[in-house]
Amino acid sequence: MTKHTPRPWFIENPNSEHPSRAMVCGGTGVSIYDAPLTNETEANARLIAAAPDLLEACKAIVAWGDRWCYRDLSQPQNAKTDGPWEQLGAAIAKAEGRSQ
Repeated sequence: MTKHTPRPWFIENPNSEHPSRAMVCGGTGVSIYDAPLTNETEANARLIAAAPDLLEACKAIVAWGDRWCYRDLSQPQNAKTDGPWEQLGAAIAKAEGRSQ
């Protein structure tokens, strides 16, 4: 089980007491990301805040694929269909701190 800060993760309101900071906080109120506000750090904050939801979506897609998609492993892999599944598996493994 991944031991990250519980969801939801949210971007601190930029009009709050820290208008010059790009901040992401976790469900427990802990700061996850804090940087001077720029276009880049604001984009980073949005991506970081979405990370737990993206991980859960990736896991749901893989679970759906495992249940409903049949792959004949005796046949050559199809890069168009296998590539995205491999990418999802690699991304999940990376997020969970393990090798695929």
